[in-house]
Amino acid sequence: MQNINALTYNAKLPQHRILRLAVEGIRQNLNYSGVMVCLPDRDTNSLTIQAAAGHLDKFLRRKGDTPTHRIAFSLDETENPFVSAFNTHTAQDTPVNVWVEALEQAGAADMAQTLATQNISRCRATPLWQSDEVIGVLVTGHPRQGLSPEERATLSTLANQIALIITNAALYQAEQQGRREMAALYQAGLVITSTLSHTEVLKAISQQILDLTKVEGCIIGRWDAAKNLEVIELFLQKTPVGWLEKAPPGTSYSLKHRPLVKAALEQQHLKIIHRDDPDIPPPEQIWMAQNGAKMRLIIPLTIRSESIGVVELLTTQSGQKFTNKIIRITQGLAAQAAIALENARLHESEIKRMEEEMELARRIQISLLPHDPPKIPGLSIAARSVSARLVGGDFYRYLSLPDGQFGIAIGDVSGKGVPSALFMAVAITAIDAQIRQFSSPGDMLSQLNHDLHPRMRSSRMNTGLLVAAFDLKEKKLQVANAGMISPLLKQQETFQWIDSYGLPIGAIARTTYYNTTVILNPNTTIILASDGMIEAMSKSEQMFGFPRFQQSIRNIPPHASSQQILERIWQDVSSFIQDAEPHDDMTLMVVQTGA
Repeated sequence: MQNINALTYNAKLPQHRILRLAVEGIRQNLNYSGVMVCLPDRDTNSLTIQAAAGHLDKFLRRKGDTPTHRIAFSLDETENPFVSAFNTHTAQDTPVNVWVEALEQAGAADMAQTLATQNISRCRATPLWQSDEVIGVLVTGHPRQGLSPEERATLSTLANQIALIITNAALYQAEQQGRREMAALYQAGLVITSTLSHTEVLKAISQQILDLTKVEGCIIGRWDAAKNLEVIELFLQKTPVGWLEKAPPGTSYSLKHRPLVKAALEQQHLKIIHRDDPDIPPPEQIWMAQNGAKMRLIIPLTIRSESIGVVELLTTQSGQKFTNKIIRITQGLAAQAAIALENARLHESEIKRMEEEMELARRIQISLLPHDPPKIPGLSIAARSVSARLVGGDFYRYLSLPDGQFGIAIGDVSGKGVPSALFMAVAITAIDAQIRQFSSPGDMLSQLNHDLHPRMRSSRMNTGLLVAAFDLKEKKLQVANAGMISPLLKQQETFQWIDSYGLPIGAIARTTYYNTTVILNPNTTIILASDGMIEAMSKSEQMFGFPRFQQSIRNIPPHASSQQILERIWQDVSSFIQDAEPHDDMTLMVVQTGA
């Protein structure tokens, strides 16, 4: 009795193990034979043997504590001795041959034969009471024709203790299940807040659902109401070798062929579907047959009273049920899945909005750059600018200057992206405003620095800018430089970096920029580049650098046009970086004088 008492308070053990220890304790300590505990299975309306003592046990399980051989008796068999005590709520004491026959009829002939060979003349079935409800039966065999009142009282006490064991174990398991459910919801919440990848979130949620419900398949789908589609975000199904992705994300199912899914979405009610239900629409029957589904549970995902998708569970084994526990677990995690899908929708919507705005900004920026070089007698010009991002800070400009001069400006606003693009527009506007009062490149840069410094200081930005003025009548070139790479001058076979330097526009409040004058001989080539060309990085993080830049120019044929020179240099830089992500905007301009 003490051993049974100890088991009463050891609810942490699995119920099957506790019952096995209890019946074995009764057999060994109280000298009863044929000891068994039977519990109801409401799903199949039957009473099953859950634990047996001594030699009877080997017919119930191969190893471990959980029965591997199901021995069940229909609760409709009123004459069955196992069932009678359960249905009538009274103890039954009947000859052993009646029990042997019941086992044989249940397909347990080996157990029946073993029971018949034991020193038993009768078996007694004692109901297990929980409050005012019978929750099972304790069966004990004895060699006498009847039991004394003391023996019957002892068996009643044992039955009460076993009932308490079952109750405590069930309460403990329910508590642990509740803890697991809360932990699953907590983990799902953590995943939602820790990543913007809704794919990762949905995978984590589906894994929690599968672990807690033990079903064989899980679908999380998004509702595309405009196209009447269920768009699969995740579809996992259990196979003998593990979980298989049954359909890749993005797979679409027409709701025309999934009317029950559409009904769940529109009505916002869960649906439980049996494949053998004659009222199931034929397309749904075909889909279930193709996916081996015996039953389906469809739970709509809602946000602010609007359906946005479904979680769908599949069972492929006969006899499985979607219990209230499974429904409760799935509904809790489905709410988290709905949040993940809505977050993904909002995130994608925001990205799309930003992409549209960036595309508009890109078109505006492109419109600020010259489309084609001007046709200037005695000059051949080619230029190209590519942003590291959708928009950038590099720019160039062609300038119609007083006294028939022609000018170019090439600039590089610090940073990348939208801020650089905005200041690029400011710089271009300021340059255009200075053209009418142009006197020299140096004076233009000095005035621009005076005008732009207050704005750039507050934004902690600056602009590299080089201005060059061509006086083709006098055959000379004037250059002033504010923080750009000096132009490279090529005349015949000689190369020379034009000696022109200065601080970027906006770096300091007061600065003077000086002009450098170069004589333009026939067939002179001037090459201007932003630092993005020189500092272009390969995948191995090597810089293209000045030596490669100069070598690229040396390799160009003597009579190459300005466009051919630009293409050759650009190709060399592109081949060097290959598919590495660009680190900076790149701008290149080539100007040639005629013969």
